[in-house]
Amino acid sequence: MRSHNLSGFIQAVTRAVFLSAVIGGSSSYAVIHASEIDSGDTTNPIVSTTSKYGFALNLKSSSIRSSGYIAEEFFFEGNAKAYTNTSPLEADGRWNATSADLDTYYKSRFIVRRPKNVEDFNGTVVFEWQNVTGGVGVDPGWSYAAEEYLRQGYVWVGVSAQFEDVKGLKGINVFRYYGLEHPGDAWSYDIYAQAALGVLQPAEHAPKPLGELTERVERVIAHGQSQSAARILTYYNAIAPLKNIFDGFYIHSIGFASDLSQSWAGGLFERIELPETSPTPPDVVAPFPALVRTDVNKPAMVVLAEGDLPLLGAAQSFHQQPDNENLRIWEVAGASHADLILSYGIPLCSSPAANNGGSHRFVFRAGMRALTQWLEDGTAPAIAPRLQLTSSEAVTVVVDPATGIAKGGIRLPEVAVPVATNSGLRPEAAAGYPPSEESGSDFICNLFGVTDEWNNDRDRSDGAIDSDGSPYPEPSVRELYGNARNYRALYLEAALDSIDQGFLLEEDLEEVMEPALDYRFPWW
Repeated sequence: MRSHNLSGFIQAVTRAVFLSAVIGGSSSYAVIHASEIDSGDTTNPIVSTTSKYGFALNLKSSSIRSSGYIAEEFFFEGNAKAYTNTSPLEADGRWNATSADLDTYYKSRFIVRRPKNVEDFNGTVVFEWQNVTGGVGVDPGWSYAAEEYLRQGYVWVGVSAQFEDVKGLKGINVFRYYGLEHPGDAWSYDIYAQAALGVLQPAEHAPKPLGELTERVERVIAHGQSQSAARILTYYNAIAPLKNIFDGFYIHSIGFASDLSQSWAGGLFERIELPETSPTPPDVVAPFPALVRTDVNKPAMVVLAEGDLPLLGAAQSFHQQPDNENLRIWEVAGASHADLILSYGIPLCSSPAANNGGSHRFVFRAGMRALTQWLEDGTAPAIAPRLQLTSSEAVTVVVDPATGIAKGGIRLPEVAVPVATNSGLRPEAAAGYPPSEESGSDFICNLFGVTDEWNNDRDRSDGAIDSDGSPYPEPSVRELYGNARNYRALYLEAALDSIDQGFLLEEDLEEVMEPALDYRFPWW
């Protein structure tokens, strides 16, 4: 992180602010700690250390190299259950499930990143269901929140719960992962639950993945992002009522639920071929839309980017659901489904540029902090304003015609004090233009949205369409803010407001301010 004289700048701005304000009041939610686990029909797996051959895929992260953390990989195996429904799956999420009596052998892996020192552990373990859209498990949640996990002392566990993850591991490093087996995604929910038991309740003579931290676990959070968030939603609606393993659930950037028993590549569109040794599971298709059920006494945190509403169905599902005593839904204006941090430096969608705003990951961190506090002392997260949507059949986000920026939702400084149009959608999708190869506006590009700098031009990223069919000219930054100092003061004001509201962490203030401090104020 670059160094700025941020403290001096903050002191130059006169503002009374109470940064530690409690937002959202207190909830009646009763915390159930990990020590009270009731695994139901889920059995403990056999946990073992991994092979010494080859390298462990995705084990280490640059974030933990000098952070006082340990990163280790473990194998786990056993017989997993597939589940089926006992009544039709309805949109309200109140799904009744039961074992399909198809216990089948599996062997998979999980990764543990934990503090070296016992005193640094905050008592919270996050189990991230690895995202397999790319054909092998990755950890977008860690990419978003590594700074928060490391500074607060979380334990993070990445679980290879799905068929595509195991298949991808064996394809990349057959020497290390040759022994892994997966019967199909119908068994993934129980495999995920067994991974948690293997970490939290290790057998007497088995490896202890958490070491000395095992006895200090107080809170257990299930988390998934995008494709894997769809599976966490299904777990919450169908599996969580059957077993008490996870205390809280973090559903991040999705608008639909995964099928309960059917196996799909990446959990999305293409059916996979089950191994010949696997029995045929029941075909239980999740309805769309699917809401978060309201009769489970476990808090659920849903964080959505602007792009999730039109692209992934969140407008028809979560957006229609009000907050309640066990549910918070946050929608982030100007944020794309995938933060640019997930491109890992690979150039994407150059014309116009992919969304380089940082609001998504900052709100994600704040949401994790808020969910943790919810579990710790019952303080419910803030209730956030929702994005404004059109009422047409093709639901779209309402934008300010002068700026092209979405109305409503959580508004971090980049959209509250803008110098660019940050959008969760490519301009063609947002304005109804047909996709084109020239614009790079395919499905993947849409996931990364767009940032259009206000540089005194006219293009399709600008707000409304003029009477002659051309876009409105971009706003004048100088007319809006006068000078650089005033712009930065307003930007800081907006950041402090976001902290007050509970949507930004005070520890992230310096990182959030960097774009404003680096911005070259135009002369026009």
